[in-house]
Amino acid sequence: MATITWIAGSAGNWSSGINWSGGVAPGASDDVVFNGTGTGNCTLDVNASVASFNAQSGYTGAIDFGTSNFTVSGNFILDHGGGMDFGSGTHYMGGFFDVKDCGTLDYATSSVELAGTGTNMLTWSDTDTNKAFYDVIVSGNLTTNNVPYAAIRATNAYTISGTLNHNASGGRQISITAGALVVSGTLTGSGDCAVITSASGVGSLTISGSGSVTIGKLRASLGGVTGSYVEIGGGDYSNCDVEMSTSNNGSDAPLRFSGDVTLKSLNFTASSGANMVVENSTHNPSITLKGDLTCTTSNVVWSAGTGTITLDNTAAQAIDFNGETVEAVIVSDASTGAITLGANFTTPYVHDCNNLIDLNGYTITETGTDPSPCVSSGAVRSLINGFTNPLISGGLVQ
Repeated sequence: MATITWIAGSAGNWSSGINWSGGVAPGASDDVVFNGTGTGNCTLDVNASVASFNAQSGYTGAIDFGTSNFTVSGNFILDHGGGMDFGSGTHYMGGFFDVKDCGTLDYATSSVELAGTGTNMLTWSDTDTNKAFYDVIVSGNLTTNNVPYAAIRATNAYTISGTLNHNASGGRQISITAGALVVSGTLTGSGDCAVITSASGVGSLTISGSGSVTIGKLRASLGGVTGSYVEIGGGDYSNCDVEMSTSNNGSDAPLRFSGDVTLKSLNFTASSGANMVVENSTHNPSITLKGDLTCTTSNVVWSAGTGTITLDNTAAQAIDFNGETVEAVIVSDASTGAITLGANFTTPYVHDCNNLIDLNGYTITETGTDPSPCVSSGAVRSLINGFTNPLISGGLVQ
């Protein structure tokens, strides 16, 4: 292993040995340093592998990876003001991926794999929110704390096959402008806005995978493109507050669940003239809610499927179906605490054996019959179809 320093006084290619101390271009076991010994720009004209990469503040030139791929088995550090263009290649980072200061920075068409293990393996000072990698892959075991979200933004796909423990507040989120968030590993963390997935203005987003998602918040904002949607695959999101919003220029912006899901809470907002559509009629998922369902807009449209909605609360729960017709509603036998309505709704039936639903002045209209009516003291209570008794504050008589 050797330390190889860039010494070129004018622009040159990475592959040319004359541009490096020792007269040979660096190899996979070498540590690469840009420290101002040479101030010329560097172009990566070949695929390259190194042990570590360190562009220090004394270097004033620019580095351009072009179309080449770059592999760093150890740490990658940028701390110079000359600029960096990651090009259109695929880059593997086996240690710290640390961008402290880099003048002009461009990485819009490149892909990066973060394979390091440890706390704050990703640190980033570039806050230009108009830039993003094309693909981001987390294959390592990373913990990040308060990283500006430009550092982990992707325009196509964000794949977590390892573990990402992302803790953030004040706008430092994971961001995807379109494409997919695929979690086959673990996505966890906490914070004010721990993860943001956004298909705003450019297309649609799918959230899927067989891994574990326990991040504090999943938030999606749709807008600007007719036909855009967010699709969440089946899975356990019981630790996630899911927030959906749209300003889709008057068009319908659907939220789709492609499989049975468990959610902590679900909140909808929509700008005037835009509809947020819960489109359940294609995949017919069953939805379990551990917390509140809130609508801060009247522009929520529910396209019911043949699944069910289970209210499974361990504390008080607020439910607002915005006057829509929804799937059959089942209050889990394990639920505790009142379930307070925020709007009327229509449903095939409500199954509430413990009478936990507080009508709060609203009406539930049933269009069918509970196939498993409640039994109390050995007697089946009567089901009132199409009518809710407003005198029963504890819930619907069944």
